Amino acid sequence: MNKKRLKSIMEETFDCKLKNFQLSTQLKKIPNWDSFNHINLMVAIENEFDIEINPKEVEKIIKISDIIDLLKIKSKQ
Repeated sequence: MNKKRLKSIMEETFDCKLKNFQLSTQLKKIPNWDSFNHINLMVAIENEFDIEINPKEVEKIIKISDIIDLLKIKSKQ
């Protein structure tokens, strides 16, 4: 899992620079985060990593580490 790649996707989606890109960061603390951009982020991740994220999984993504964990699981499938 390339964290730089994920950071780049997030910066593009949220239209901001993420200076403190830490796994413990809650997405709602990121500038320009809202529910619409949360979905945009999930779609961007699906497209970039060629995976499918179901609605139940989307609901569980609260922190950056949740995305990393999900990508690790999806890459093994």
